[in-house]
Amino acid sequence: YLLQALPLSGRTVLLTKLSAHLILTAPLTLVASVACIIALPCSPVMGLLLLLVPQIFNLFNALVGILMNLALPRFDWTDETAVAKQSGAVGFTMLISMVGGLMVMIPAGILAAVTGSAPLGVIIAALIPLGCSIGFYLHLSKNGDRLFQALG
Repeated sequence: YLLQALPLSGRTVLLTKLSAHLILTAPLTLVASVACIIALPCSPVMGLLLLLVPQIFNLFNALVGILMNLALPRFDWTDETAVAKQSGAVGFTMLISMVGGLMVMIPAGILAAVTGSAPLGVIIAALIPLGCSIGFYLHLSKNGDRLFQALG
């Protein structure tokens, strides 16, 4: 209710949460990607994909987390750990991230093995979460005010 009392739109609050997530996680994801590029010999195309694809999954996970928190808010907590560790939103976000990643990577790996082109498989793997992320972002941009006010 504190954020709803501020003179900010719901869209602004939700997209600020997205920005905060990305500011904290994108640099660490980039460091891990660079470490993989250094450790694994790869072509320049694969190196570029190793930089981009984890960031796409990072954005996807952030948007799924925001949408799950909107769908399954937890306001009856007495301790902060209950929200972070016992919330349905957190559980579903982790489940969607894991299952979604597997559902994209397994067919992409098979495609890469069949075609002999690993970059093609990685690009296919990135298109699904990228498309979902674009749709989720547009949904938050268009309906953020309504969704945020509906929280109570």
